[in-house]
Amino acid sequence: MTQAATRKARRLREPGLLTTESQEEFLRFRQTFYDRIQPCDAIERHFVDWIVMLAWEVLRFIRIKAELINGTLLQALENLLKQALSSDEFEFSYQRDDAAEDLARRWFVDDAAKAEVATLLGRLGLDEASIEAEAHRLRAAEIESVDRLLTCKQQSLEKALRFIGKLRKTLGDRLRQSSAAQLEEDAPPALIERYRKNAE
Repeated sequence: MTQAATRKARRLREPGLLTTESQEEFLRFRQTFYDRIQPCDAIERHFVDWIVMLAWEVLRFIRIKAELINGTLLQALENLLKQALSSDEFEFSYQRDDAAEDLARRWFVDDAAKAEVATLLGRLGLDEASIEAEAHRLRAAEIESVDRLLTCKQQSLEKALRFIGKLRKTLGDRLRQSSAAQLEEDAPPALIERYRKNAE
């Protein structure tokens, strides 16, 4: 793809989407909100789009948090294996480190390596959950930062949902008042009284 085509593709993407995010997936995601909320005018569509973007960003931060841990699993496993492998089996410490790194890489793709890792970790009273815990420890500062952003976005989303609920209630009240006023001008008294009772 040429640079011009790349720039054009970026312009055609939905605002707020990252290059790594699927526009088709986002449009399906947005459509579920439209189907559920069914905005009736441009104002409601504006606020639904706002809600959609906030909800999308909540999912984005959840995904980022998971990827922070997933991207650190190799380093975490290497750290644990360096503790589990006996120094007596190696003449030099770098040989133990190399063995730990090699076994850690094979753990992701090789069942035999998984079994060997399970045995080594078992000697320390550890298991696969310990790998995740170590990865979390290594990325604690970044995860804490993402958690703060995630909490902020979730709070904003809740406020936006409450706001559109209030907006609809206010609009409904105004429509009922407008309809009642119009009826008072055009309808006979008996119909006006019946409408008021139904509105109440």
